[in-house]
Amino acid sequence: MNSLHCLRLIATAWLLLLACVLSPFVAVAADGDAYKTVRVGWENIPKMEDRQDDGTLGGYDYEYLVKLQQYTNWRFEFVSGSWTELEQKLKNGEIDIMGDVAKTPERLQFYDYCDLPSGHSRMLMACRKDDNRFGYNDYAAFDGLTVGTIPSSFRKKLLDREAARHHFTVNYKEYPTEEAVFQAMDAGEVDVAIFSNVTTYSNYKVLSEWEPNPFYFVVTKNRPDILMDMNDAIRILQSTDIFLEERLFNKYFGNTDSGSMIAFTRPEMDYLAGRPVIRVLMPSRDLPISYVEDGQPRGIVPDYLAAIADKTGLQFEYILCADSKEMLNRYKNGEGDICAQIPDDLMYSQRTDMNVTQPYMQLHYGFVATLERGRDVKSVAVIRGRQATIAKLEKLGLEVHEYDTLQACLDAVTDYQVDAAVTNSLAFDSQSYHAKYNELYFYAVPSLDMNLCLGVSPNKSSLLYRIIEKSAASLGNIPETIIVKNSSLEHIYNLRDYLQYGTPFILAILLLMLGITVLFMWVRREKRFNKTMMAAKLAAESANNAKSVFLSNMSHDLRTPLNGVIGFAELALQEKDSQSKEDYIGKIKSSGQLLLDLVNDTLEMARIESGKLVLKPALVDGTVFWASVVNALVPAAEMKQVQLRSDTNAYPKEIIMVDKVQMKKVLLNLISNAIKYTPPGGFVDVSIQALEPPQKGCTRRIIVEDTGIGMSQNFISHMYEPFAQEHRDRSAVGTGLGLAIVKSVVDLMGGSITVTSELDKGTRFVVDLPIEHWKEHPHMADVQHTEALVDSEDMQLGGHRILLCEDNMLNAEIAQQLLKNIGLDVEWADDGRKGVDMFAVSAAGYYEVILMDLRMPVVDGLAATREIRAMDRPDAATVPIIAMTADAFEETVEMATAAGMDEYITKPIEVIKLYNVLSKYLAKT
Repeated sequence: MNSLHCLRLIATAWLLLLACVLSPFVAVAADGDAYKTVRVGWENIPKMEDRQDDGTLGGYDYEYLVKLQQYTNWRFEFVSGSWTELEQKLKNGEIDIMGDVAKTPERLQFYDYCDLPSGHSRMLMACRKDDNRFGYNDYAAFDGLTVGTIPSSFRKKLLDREAARHHFTVNYKEYPTEEAVFQAMDAGEVDVAIFSNVTTYSNYKVLSEWEPNPFYFVVTKNRPDILMDMNDAIRILQSTDIFLEERLFNKYFGNTDSGSMIAFTRPEMDYLAGRPVIRVLMPSRDLPISYVEDGQPRGIVPDYLAAIADKTGLQFEYILCADSKEMLNRYKNGEGDICAQIPDDLMYSQRTDMNVTQPYMQLHYGFVATLERGRDVKSVAVIRGRQATIAKLEKLGLEVHEYDTLQACLDAVTDYQVDAAVTNSLAFDSQSYHAKYNELYFYAVPSLDMNLCLGVSPNKSSLLYRIIEKSAASLGNIPETIIVKNSSLEHIYNLRDYLQYGTPFILAILLLMLGITVLFMWVRREKRFNKTMMAAKLAAESANNAKSVFLSNMSHDLRTPLNGVIGFAELALQEKDSQSKEDYIGKIKSSGQLLLDLVNDTLEMARIESGKLVLKPALVDGTVFWASVVNALVPAAEMKQVQLRSDTNAYPKEIIMVDKVQMKKVLLNLISNAIKYTPPGGFVDVSIQALEPPQKGCTRRIIVEDTGIGMSQNFISHMYEPFAQEHRDRSAVGTGLGLAIVKSVVDLMGGSITVTSELDKGTRFVVDLPIEHWKEHPHMADVQHTEALVDSEDMQLGGHRILLCEDNMLNAEIAQQLLKNIGLDVEWADDGRKGVDMFAVSAAGYYEVILMDLRMPVVDGLAATREIRAMDRPDAATVPIIAMTADAFEETVEMATAAGMDEYITKPIEVIKLYNVLSKYLAKT
């Protein structure tokens, strides 16, 4: 027994000793799992190792580490410093790992490299953009250069190797950071800088570049455990996500909005110094790619060449052609130096009479046809001269008819001369708004897609092609911006459009004319009513003008977000990079939300003017309510780079009696307007004050003050009128209904609103309201609190079954996918009768929730709900029935409740709200 007792004591002592030794390196997570703290050296390199002022981290290395963390039990501790400081700390074991380190024999002595690199970079040598002493790879001019660099033997060896190869020498000056290197070059202390292409220094000319080199994460010598974990994690990561390195590089160091600058060689610089005039052959009727407006060339091609001209100083002179066929014929006759629209297929890329550049845009082609003929196309209409497209269509066995214009091709379809027209999506969008084409649809045919390039004559100069190619490669995102800009052409309506689209407007005019005729006859018979009839005439004309203003405002403001939805959807379809595609989809959602806001504001104003808006006050936790509304607008202010300032601690701590929805509209409209019309760098201040004693019966004061563009005194006198907009800031989008809604709600609450404003200095709104309030209230159960929303990633709803009653196929597809995303089983009925029958034949409890559209064929949602509730079965009265409809009026909500529905969700569907409503009811089952 004594021996056993001694063994136990010895084992316990060893365990305690081991715990003491490992305690600096091992921590315990909140959920009880052991994890390892890894100290990361962080150099604060823009976009590689970012650290914002608020401590937020980001960049290439950060995303890579986050990915690695998924395959390890690590938690990171980031230690900032310069390269020299961090390298010394790594050698001393004060930090564990560093990223973005090139491999050299000297460094291998002091720390260990991971087996696989985390990325690749090229070394660049650049000078100031305005420094014309050097050309690209102008090695003779490089002799004697003073080169700025960070302390890096690796970078010096690469440049020394190039210098030895090309027989020039350099002198080095070292600086602690790359930022200091570029500051020294700007100040003239050094001639050039050498740096990695994984940087954001784009406002310089690249003079030379060397082959890619791998960079690694490195580990301190005394942590082999971390090295082993990291090697295992990198192997798994690179085998499961083979495009990670490419994706991260493009995200952080790919093309910029303004592009970079590649230096030209001496011969290229001499050629450009002569300011040559380049003749460009361009089709003149190809909207929106190339066309003529007011006698000037317009479209994507002129804008693209203008961007190249900015980079090079080249001058372009346009020779306008009727079509592509004429363009090529005139090129053969030597009339031009560049053909503006050349497809990159073999038919053109193997030509010996022109050099084809890299593509500047991709065109998505397809059939334009009616629904019934789009499925079986045998004959097609094509714009005359499109030889490449015609050749492809003939290979498909289609009967091809040529027409002079796109309108003629589309007319041939509507006149039943051909089954379909063949064009690209951009061109069709430029004409599809016409009334005569509203029955036509675009059917994509990927095999017809083509990339457009420039065709450069080799007879002009062999240097011209190289200059254009080099400039095109440095444009960054400029071509995409040009395409988006030219995709939004102004619509020019014809008489038929006005007759079809403007039927209500025409009827109003006819009624007005009839009224004037009756008035004229009445005046002749009854002169004594002349003054009264004249007033009626003026009132009718005023009403007609108001309708015209309304239609004009709504046409403009609805088309703005619609253009965003359609334009970014097209870009998303063209985009291959998943990150960019996700960004476009986010912008589509944002434009759709703006469109929904415009519709909601218009409907709300209609309810106010009809007297149907009734306040529904309830007890609300004011302390939470005031802060929640203001905080909801912080992201919008940050995106605009406007500082939204509000001291929530100064808000009255109270329970208040208000209509929560209408009160929120007042606050959101005032604060969002202030943000919208305040330039970046400005301020918006919000305060909620108690009026003690009350002033004119008002107990609470809301002040919203900004440093924005202000309003003119003339506009202030009209600002509460519906659709009133001053249009001083063209970037701000809206219907002009926000302030009208605010004024109406404030008046309905018995309050007052005043404004003071000065142009270019700011605006101050003061709203006084008679709000009942209590420090505490005996009926706290009646107080409305902010809803706690559950994130969709936390949903655990698998195994539950939903019956979806929805007649619209697109809406049904969206709803089914949203429900399946959280593991629900969904069965679909496409009308109310089928939904009732499916429930009737199912076992009791088979369907746990019913989602019911209100407007459906055969049997509508209200009638279907009443039939289900009337069934003689145990679950008929208890199964949750949730209305899901685009009808958002309160009267409809009351009808749904009366029919037996438990909840009401409006379309477009708010995903989190849908998930939370389902979670609430399914939790009970």
